[in-house]
Amino acid sequence: MAGRIWIPPYKPLGVSTQGVPGGGYLAIDAIAGQFGPSPQLQFGLQAAEGAAGVATVLSEHLAGDNEAIVKGADARLGETEQSLLFDPQTGYLNLQGQDALTKAPAVIDAYREAQAREMATMVDDDQRQMLQDLNERRLASFSTQVERHTEAERIRWYDEAGERRIAQMQADARLHWSDDALLRRALGTTRAEVNEQAERHGWDSALTETTLRRQTGRTLVAAIEAAVERDPERARSLRARYDHHIEASDQAALDALLAEAQTREHARQASMDILNATPPENEPSVPQWRLRQAEAIADPAIRAATIRTLHSAAAADEARAQTLAEQVLERVLQDGLTDPAQIPIREWMALDAERRRAIETRLDHNAAGTEPAPKPALVDELATEMTQAPHAYTRRDLVPAVSQLPLPQWQRFSDWQDGLRRNDPATEDQLYAIKRGLQLAEKTLPTDTPTDSAANYRAELVDELDTWRKVNGKSPSDVEIAGMIEWHVTPLAFVPGTLEVGPYHRIVEKNVVPPVASALEWLFALGGHHFIPRAIYKRLGLPPKTLKVFRDARTGPLIPGDHQFDQAHRRYNDAVAEIVDDWIKRKGIDPKKMTEAQARKLLEHVLKNGHPAIRDYLKMLHDSRRRYLRKYGSKGKGFGRGLDQQ
Repeated sequence: MAGRIWIPPYKPLGVSTQGVPGGGYLAIDAIAGQFGPSPQLQFGLQAAEGAAGVATVLSEHLAGDNEAIVKGADARLGETEQSLLFDPQTGYLNLQGQDALTKAPAVIDAYREAQAREMATMVDDDQRQMLQDLNERRLASFSTQVERHTEAERIRWYDEAGERRIAQMQADARLHWSDDALLRRALGTTRAEVNEQAERHGWDSALTETTLRRQTGRTLVAAIEAAVERDPERARSLRARYDHHIEASDQAALDALLAEAQTREHARQASMDILNATPPENEPSVPQWRLRQAEAIADPAIRAATIRTLHSAAAADEARAQTLAEQVLERVLQDGLTDPAQIPIREWMALDAERRRAIETRLDHNAAGTEPAPKPALVDELATEMTQAPHAYTRRDLVPAVSQLPLPQWQRFSDWQDGLRRNDPATEDQLYAIKRGLQLAEKTLPTDTPTDSAANYRAELVDELDTWRKVNGKSPSDVEIAGMIEWHVTPLAFVPGTLEVGPYHRIVEKNVVPPVASALEWLFALGGHHFIPRAIYKRLGLPPKTLKVFRDARTGPLIPGDHQFDQAHRRYNDAVAEIVDDWIKRKGIDPKKMTEAQARKLLEHVLKNGHPAIRDYLKMLHDSRRRYLRKYGSKGKGFGRGLDQQ
């Protein structure tokens, strides 16, 4: 059977009892030959093994925490690096030229400061050592990127500065084309800049030589082109001296330029000879004579250039003459001058014959207190050009027209011209209404209307449209224009009964009863001749309703061609004007306050007056009216009012 003996602690087989926590002993089974620790010793050994395992686990966890902390710091530094280098607004790699060079140190310092801030957050040496290793590698990469960008921008900055310097030398060559020393300095500086650029980029000799030739040639071309305009002989001299420095393409362009300059020089000389020559006395037109002289030049290029120069000189002379005439006429109209002696002799003698005659006529009218007879054809011409070709109308000389049109009418066309020149919206609105009126009138007038009658009608329509705007404060609409034209052109709807208005004017065709009781009311809805001419009643400044009385008082449609602004018509106008002025004065009536009833009284007074000019003219119109009714009947032909603007 087994027995147990106690032996003191010893160190069998290298086992030490000192490592047993709490002491203990070894139990030895001598019979079985087995030795083992006592229970207390066994418990102590197990406790020692557990402590060592815990220490190992804790060490592994601490190492993992340090790595996570360092990785977080490194990630933040990566974000800082991205911001400093690649930010679209402030990133260093987006900077160019001098900015990139000057801000490189600041960017590196900013990154080092960010590293220092992250290093300060580390709590032990292991963390600091790990982050330090990463920082060194990151700083090296960051600095490399900054240095590469700095070097690239330094080269580009130097290249741009060099290109600007070369461009400046070409500008200097263009400026100093006549100075050999300054021209050589420009060439030398250009070549020096090219050599420095070749050294920076490491160009080979072939590329360097090609660039030198190109930039040298451009500098020489700039100098020669500048010399062509001022001294063609100097330009030819430079072209020959530096021929081998200029590229073939530039040589061809310079040769063409020099040939053109030579042609231009010959044409200039020929033009001066022609302009300074005195035409024969029997030549009616100096410009035409000059053109014939130019057309006799044999060389086609010189001939064409000379003709262009003569046309330009003629246009400049015409512009100066027109400006001078407008200034003189403006003084005549503003000051009411009546004698050429009131105009400075130098200005008066500088006027051409046509404009001088026109201004003399205006002076005579000022002195006599009269106005030229109306010219419907001229009014129609001006209105047509003004509405269909406004750009041409703005350049038209209106000075000659002042001798052919009454001053208010001429002034109106002059005001429209000024409005077109300054793009005045009110003028454009007015001219649009006139344009629409003329277009509608063209469609409304019968095709067999005589040219003179159609011109009279269109001229009257222009005046009607202007009056409408003055009365209503705006231009008429298309509907209102159409109504106005219909009122002008539509034939009579009835023929009045017998009406005694004078010994030689008797309406006898009684087809329809007049629509109103008054004996004169029929006069206010018909077309034809104004019993009181428009030139007379328009100058009185009448109220709108009173103005309508005189505007509507007409004979009715007449035979085409019977009613013209001839001598008889002018005598009629003069007689009516005298009677109207006398009646207003005797009655003590202010025209601006005249009533419709007073207007009808005045009209009756004019028609019943026995003045021979009025009597004879009304008799002629009465006969024309009778022939019209016999030929077309009371319904008319469609040829109505619109034959007179008086």
